[in-house]
Amino acid sequence: MSAALTPVFTNAGLGAVANAQGTGLQATIAQVGVGRGALGSNGVYAGYVPARTRSALAGEMARLPILSGSRRDPAGFTLLSLLPASSPGAYPINEVGFYLDDGTLFAVWSDPAYPLAFKTTLADVELGFDLLIDAIPTSLLAITVLNPDIPDTAGVLAYLLATAAVAFMGDVKRDWKAFLPS
Repeated sequence: MSAALTPVFTNAGLGAVANAQGTGLQATIAQVGVGRGALGSNGVYAGYVPARTRSALAGEMARLPILSGSRRDPAGFTLLSLLPASSPGAYPINEVGFYLDDGTLFAVWSDPAYPLAFKTTLADVELGFDLLIDAIPTSLLAITVLNPDIPDTAGVLAYLLATAAVAFMGDVKRDWKAFLPS
């Protein structure tokens, strides 16, 4: 069972949303940042308790585009990003930030006790989030999605299976014709 990740909305992020609303626009979540967290006095990076005054991740390692996502009315958004194995370094992911298209840190998640995942150079890390928002109406926000037309794999697999079944039935009919008297 997984636990819910509850981000803290930053003052700057909420201000940017209010400014966009004042001009009749929506603020747009465009990137997901990942980091190793804050460097402790023991020389080890760790998570922390995020503050609303935060304007950047403590130990940001990468900013990622949102590969796919959708609105989850009225609660928020579902987002998917990918941290490729080819990106530099291996580290625990102790913090995640959600950035607006103007670079403003909108929300940040971190946990002082447990990392979200561990980034290695051997495998990609797929980051899927349900970003639940209760501080503001979701109608004031949008997301920038890099690949909006990523197909649902279940539909594609069903189509391929149906095509294979039709081809198989054609082969069966053809093969049985050889055993039937003419």
